[in-house]
Amino acid sequence: MKAAIYARYSTEKQSKDSIEDQFRKCRERAEREGFTVYKYYKDEAVSGTSKDRPEYNAMLEAAKEKQFDVLMIDDLSRLSRDDVEMKQVLRRLTFNKIRIIGVADGYDSSVKGHKIQAGARGLINEIYLDDLKEKTHRGLEGKALNGKVCGGKSYGYDHIPEEDPARKDPYGRPLIVNVHRVINKEEAKVIKKIFEWYAEGRAPRWMANKLNEQRIPSPRNSKWLGSAIHGHAQKGTGILNNQLYIGKIIWNRSEWKKDPDTGKRKRFERPENEWVITEDESLRIISDKLWQQAKQRQAEKLAASRKQQTTHGNKMARSTGASPKYLFSSLLKCGVCGKSYAMKNQHSYGCASYTNGGKHACGNKLLLNRELAEELLLKEIKAELSQKDRIKRIAAKVDKLVHAAKTKNKPNKNKLKAEHTKIEQEIANIMTAIKAGIITESTKTELEKAEAEKASLQAKIAQADNSPLGNKLITYIPKAMAAVQRMIDSFDQITERDTHKVRSQMKHLLGGQITLKPHKTGEYLEAEIKGSFVGLLKFSRALSPEKINMVAGAGFEPTTFGL
Repeated sequence: MKAAIYARYSTEKQSKDSIEDQFRKCRERAEREGFTVYKYYKDEAVSGTSKDRPEYNAMLEAAKEKQFDVLMIDDLSRLSRDDVEMKQVLRRLTFNKIRIIGVADGYDSSVKGHKIQAGARGLINEIYLDDLKEKTHRGLEGKALNGKVCGGKSYGYDHIPEEDPARKDPYGRPLIVNVHRVINKEEAKVIKKIFEWYAEGRAPRWMANKLNEQRIPSPRNSKWLGSAIHGHAQKGTGILNNQLYIGKIIWNRSEWKKDPDTGKRKRFERPENEWVITEDESLRIISDKLWQQAKQRQAEKLAASRKQQTTHGNKMARSTGASPKYLFSSLLKCGVCGKSYAMKNQHSYGCASYTNGGKHACGNKLLLNRELAEELLLKEIKAELSQKDRIKRIAAKVDKLVHAAKTKNKPNKNKLKAEHTKIEQEIANIMTAIKAGIITESTKTELEKAEAEKASLQAKIAQADNSPLGNKLITYIPKAMAAVQRMIDSFDQITERDTHKVRSQMKHLLGGQITLKPHKTGEYLEAEIKGSFVGLLKFSRALSPEKINMVAGAGFEPTTFGL
């Protein structure tokens, strides 16, 4: 039997020798069992809570293709420390008839009661993670109370590592035990200037433009944007809200949690009574007077904004974080800097980089009238999608893709028949052994396995002339073309309630964006529309619960016209 070995360790602080030790223990067990090691898989310095592990996923794909019979691991936590993920991967592996052996923890999926053991190990791993999180948080809290760095770097400061020469890291260097902050004098000058400008009544966008003009590096060594300066007062983000500049260090203000559905981390604000606040006058950059002047102006602007929202009702929806309300919101991109073309005011789109950072962030200052954009872009998109010769070319590409899909996915009938003959011979040999009186538990298991394999091969042979993917494509395209035509016919009757739906549909058909670039004369914008055959399929897929996985070439050539 062929065995695959998977090993993993979590962080760079752990020794790389851990992988080799895991391989060695698994290899020794494989030799005792009489297995042939097919392949070694390893993920280094990757958390067991993450599913995004290259070798882990490669191993699962190989298991799906039945490239090996046994998976050997040091213990179940190497597969995952997430209880749900571990149970899921064990189900997938056993479904594919892969035996899983944990060398250190004694797990064996071929042994009765293995599910109880897996459940217990999963619970232990979950408790381990919770305990580790609590201990890590407790350790960080101690560092925070002592004024040490427990988070990311703030603009205006440098991080100085504190090393313990008597202890070494995995690379043989002195171990870093703490990090403390010191003021960066050049960056501190910029921070003082920002607060002074704001107290004088300057807008964050004006400041961003001025800093870009002076070629002063931003916190991320790119271009300054107004949003990086004004930030979010309640969350404490942005230059104007960082209390570190008045010598106040706030830790534990927020926490990150993983969304169980998407796997993405989300930030949540903690209640103020959980914050850890310490003060260090050596880190002060801004005087209390200047800080209060900035806070007073922020409060005045917030009050004015709320008053305006009350006065104008839903016209201020965009400033309150509502979803885009206009037809081409989120679809337009600047062809100069690549950023979004967003609503600059109620009537016009403008480059977000130019709006927030000035001409030194992006040189594209041309505005696009919203009503004109909706009229001309819709007209051009409608013309592009309605061209009969274009539809014919799409149909030709579909035929080509269907043929390729059938060829690629068509099973090798002769090979299947040869395998079927071989498995029949194996069954005959087992039956001969049974008739001769050689009846053991392993004989019964091998017979059941061979019978299941025979049934599987017979099903594959019966379906050898069918191509499910090709059949699905054939039924999808008429649906897609009919849906596109319905959308084209409804362009002239789009209401405000329809904009979100139509925008989502066009996102599929246009490859996600329309690029706006100043004409060489600089007098007007050119819009480049790109469509894709893949987009057409995605649009069709939205109409059906079925799924198709494929890659197709471009279906529409770019079209450019003036605005």
